[in-house]
Amino acid sequence: MKKAFAAAGLLILSLLLPDLSLIAESPATGPTVLLSYDESTDVRNPIDVFMYFIPLTSPVRVSLEKSTRNTQVAWITGYELREKGSGFRLKCDFTIEGSGFFINEFNHQDIIAFNTRFLDAQKTTINLDYMQFEGQGFGALEIVGHHRGGEPVIETLSIDFSSRREKSPVIIGLYSLDPDEGVYDYTKRYNQIKARVSYLSFDATKPGETPKMKLKLSTFGNSDTADSFFSPIKAVIANFFIDPVDVNPAGNSVLLDFAKAVYQQKEQFVFPLAESLER
Repeated sequence: MKKAFAAAGLLILSLLLPDLSLIAESPATGPTVLLSYDESTDVRNPIDVFMYFIPLTSPVRVSLEKSTRNTQVAWITGYELREKGSGFRLKCDFTIEGSGFFINEFNHQDIIAFNTRFLDAQKTTINLDYMQFEGQGFGALEIVGHHRGGEPVIETLSIDFSSRREKSPVIIGLYSLDPDEGVYDYTKRYNQIKARVSYLSFDATKPGETPKMKLKLSTFGNSDTADSFFSPIKAVIANFFIDPVDVNPAGNSVLLDFAKAVYQQKEQFVFPLAESLER
């Protein structure tokens, strides 16, 4: 009889208590971005939440830094959809407001190793140092896709950071590096460049393909000449030589899922935790 009561007690406990194995295996989540489609909305997202796609898509480790008393926020302010046949093109304006800066710094050792993995340790490399969001700005999400079986399929997500022809708030740092007896040493970097990014684009890929990020610069120069009169001309020339950058396949898929949520006018989107984010 005692054994029967004990077994019944264990059964009741198993029904009342959560499955700890499921809790342990449940994937950790990243931040939740709130989605709005009207300029009059009260919805606001901290800049590091709205731009969480940077650590998500990075193939190397990334560290984040925000300026003291940072007030930068971002939100979507419009929804303009054009459909033709099974295809569609969506433009969603967004606003970045507030003061301060937010910077994503790419791990130096990782980025150098990543960029030299196919080289013979004898060639000059150009490496990405950081991506910074500074001050305010206006932009647009541009989403292209089609319908298949009643479901939207996203082909491309582009992010225009100067849609109103104003100065982009997005700045990247680049530097050159030569091998010293086959070793690339970050402390010996030179030709440090500061450039403003006007455009980023991410495409859906077929199985086995490496997804890439395309980018377009609006200014190009060193720290003293990055916003000079001739820097846009230098940027036009530089854009001819910039190759698309490899990105994390899982992060690229998440970004296209985010675009799908925007197309469907969801109220929020939960990002997964970025594995590359240093904590």
